[in-house]
Amino acid sequence: MIYFSVLVDVWATNNKTRENIVLAMRRKEKRSSISLWLNVSLSTVDKVWRKFRETGAYLPIPYTGRKSVLTAEQDQQIRAKIAQTPDITLNELREELSLDL
Repeated sequence: MIYFSVLVDVWATNNKTRENIVLAMRRKEKRSSISLWLNVSLSTVDKVWRKFRETGAYLPIPYTGRKSVLTAEQDQQIRAKIAQTPDITLNELREELSLDL
């Protein structure tokens, strides 16, 4: 029998799969068996298991994105100006609020 395994990045792995990896590794199952059973790469098994050993958690840290370049005051000014003048262009907005973006 030939097994075909789709390689899945560790960050695209769902939480149930992560949980199953940890449970199987705790039962001392072989990494290759886990990989075939869950249809993930060996590196995914390794990464999830390493994260669990190091942190005690297998869930990914929520992605928070890029930090804002605006202050809270600038954000409030932009929102107020757009509410006041909904058809304002970005260039006009920058000019009126003296924003260097």
